[in-house]
Amino acid sequence: MLDPPHPAVLSDRIPQADPIWISIEPGILDKTMMNPHGIKAIDGKVVPVDNRPVFRKDSNQPGTDSAGTSFIVGHNYVDASGVFVPFSRLEKVRPGNTVTVGTANGVLNYTVTQVLRVPKAQLASRTDLLKNVPGRLILETCDTTPQGHDTYDNLVVITALAS
Repeated sequence: MLDPPHPAVLSDRIPQADPIWISIEPGILDKTMMNPHGIKAIDGKVVPVDNRPVFRKDSNQPGTDSAGTSFIVGHNYVDASGVFVPFSRLEKVRPGNTVTVGTANGVLNYTVTQVLRVPKAQLASRTDLLKNVPGRLILETCDTTPQGHDTYDNLVVITALAS
């Protein structure tokens, strides 16, 4: 008879689930609740319905057993009250930062590996971003100037599940 798995191995496994909240360290984005409804890309465009980050339901759910890339998207602007919306803080993200995602099954930590700007017209055709990579989480928002004006780019933050 086989021995049962070591308890530490079981506690390290977090089954896939929709994200509930996200934070980015050090001090970039405090724990921020996600829009629970999710969203899908339509004709290559994703438009969040409110200021909260949203999980793309047409991507893989985050988890230690995820077979592919998960996407979380959000707006990047100042709202009517003069407050910057949560994903406006992606402008401060750098490689090495930690992105933490909470799900109903546990908490996952990701390490930022790359931050890049991709022209909006090219985003849907970037097969390197659309490719399924186990344990990868991509955050996307519109890029803006320091004054908050739109550019023709999207800001893309690529992360890898921390071991």
